[in-house]
Amino acid sequence: MASPTVNNTPKGITKKNTLSGIEAVNHPPHYTQGGIECIEAIKAAMTPEEFSGYCKAVAIKYIWREKHKGGAEDIKKAIWYLTRLVAEYEV
Repeated sequence: MASPTVNNTPKGITKKNTLSGIEAVNHPPHYTQGGIECIEAIKAAMTPEEFSGYCKAVAIKYIWREKHKGGAEDIKKAIWYLTRLVAEYEV
């Protein structure tokens, strides 16, 4: 089941979130191998319910640590996972 995305980016998340010219939020290169993004491999290995829980848990992790580690970038990452979760419901 495909999720509504633009170039594998959940709708509502812009491609301009970068850190030192590297895509740090939407498509970090270290999360893609052989043309497959890690998030797609994770989704394929889980039931829809498990993937929903995964997205929620990762969003909570980024919100939890934002004051101590990543600041605004962590909030953007949490939004990315929540937007991805919403996209799963809109299929």
